[in-house]
Amino acid sequence: MQFPNVSNLAKDEERNITFNVMAYRKLTESELVMAIRVFRSTKQGRKLKKNTTYTIISVIGCND
Repeated sequence: MQFPNVSNLAKDEERNITFNVMAYRKLTESELVMAIRVFRSTKQGRKLKKNTTYTIISVIGCND
């Protein structure tokens, strides 16, 4: 299987956090939010660091 190669950026201006969601295609805003929510749920209550970029690998669009 090929690695996702489309970058989708989302930024939290308040905390200066950038989320770089790698997927197989351009994501809609709702898909982007869903990928970030899944990532946040795996952190199990840990706070995200300010001024940080997180790269999230998503399988959305794999079978399209």
